[in-house]
Amino acid sequence: MRKHHYEPGTPPALHSKVSVDENVIGMGKVELLRLVGDLGSISAAAKEMGLAYRRAWFLLETLQLCFEEPLFTSARGGSKQGGTSLTPLGEVLLEKHATHLAALDVAAVPFLDWVESQKRVSLVDEDS
Repeated sequence: MRKHHYEPGTPPALHSKVSVDENVIGMGKVELLRLVGDLGSISAAAKEMGLAYRRAWFLLETLQLCFEEPLFTSARGGSKQGGTSLTPLGEVLLEKHATHLAALDVAAVPFLDWVESQKRVSLVDEDS
């Protein structure tokens, strides 16, 4: 999984966001959806990402607004009867997003390499 790295000395990186009307499909929302599918719980996925449950629910709702059909289904009832699972559309979104990121990674290499070769030397590097 990609992580956002903003520390000095980190190589240039590409981050993808797709605008759909007034909403956005981004790496964080897709990662949250993946964790929901893996863990079967919005609460557990939120905890794994260090998010409040309400924030996680809001992010999933805004992701859902990009699509006509549901990405996941939830059943109330706690650990014995409740849970959340991805719909076929949610699964396809994860697959297509992974393919999209892989293609971007390949296409971006020449540009990112060039940026790396041209970037200003950071003060952290100079102090070493």
